[in-house]
Amino acid sequence: MRAKRQKILYIEDDHETAELIAEELLDRGFDVQVAYDGPEGYSAIVQSVPDLVLCDISMPTSSGFAPTTSSPTGRF
Repeated sequence: MRAKRQKILYIEDDHETAELIAEELLDRGFDVQVAYDGPEGYSAIVQSVPDLVLCDISMPTSSGFAPTTSSPTGRF
């Protein structure tokens, strides 16, 4: 039986950085979802309920803290 792969949501507005980090996490055995701004990240949290959220805190559309502090699941 295979162990469940941990899901990581990575919220990063810089597309190049996001793809680089996502590739590294995938190589290390994680399932990775990328969101490119706060609102997209919030939606991803609600829809996929990741095990871990990594978030850039300085994004042009919102603070990187917003998607995680307003999580409806209360898990973040």
